[in-house]
Amino acid sequence: MALMSEVEPVNKNKLKDKIITELESQLNVLSHSADDAKTESFQETNVPLSQTDHRALEAGLLAKAQTQRVEQFQNVIQLFKNLPVKDFQSNDEIQPSALVELEHLGKTHFYFLGLQGAGTMVQCDGHPVEVITPKSPLGEELLDKHVHDEILVDSPKGLQEYKIKSIA
Repeated sequence: MALMSEVEPVNKNKLKDKIITELESQLNVLSHSADDAKTESFQETNVPLSQTDHRALEAGLLAKAQTQRVEQFQNVIQLFKNLPVKDFQSNDEIQPSALVELEHLGKTHFYFLGLQGAGTMVQCDGHPVEVITPKSPLGEELLDKHVHDEILVDSPKGLQEYKIKSIA
């Protein structure tokens, strides 16, 4: 059965919840890494042995960068929680919160157009769904397009052609 069949439409709120759960799982890993980096930055082994020994400085910078990454991830999760989920009809323009079914090189791919969180992958009805953003080349080309439109996306492999099969 297709992910976006008309008989049994996909529950996009459940899809959004799966994406949030995946992002929270990634945040948990990042938080542990940030905590470890903070702890490491205060270890005796990082006491400078000379004026040119920068272990403590490097450990502190790593801890700060990882803490900033945690804050960024928290913001991404909050954006997803606040993202209104719209049920798109086949004649609607593609906008954020659209679940888009594309055909590329004879294969079907599913993308959720979010505001951030690009690259996050979840399973929905047995199909992988990847989060993309309007800032990505694919997301940018999809904005304001319709079902049956064809788009060309510039990639490192050259121009790639996609056909929009459905949106939800």
